[in-house]
Amino acid sequence: MRPGPSGRLVLPKVVSAEALAKAANAEDSFL
Repeated sequence: MRPGPSGRLVLPKVVSAEALAKAANAEDSFL
């Protein structure tokens, strides 16, 4: 990955998006 101001801002957003998706899937599995 290339280090950069935009990259540093985008990566956390992608990780949080994946975390939210996993949380949503977990809620669906419990329901």
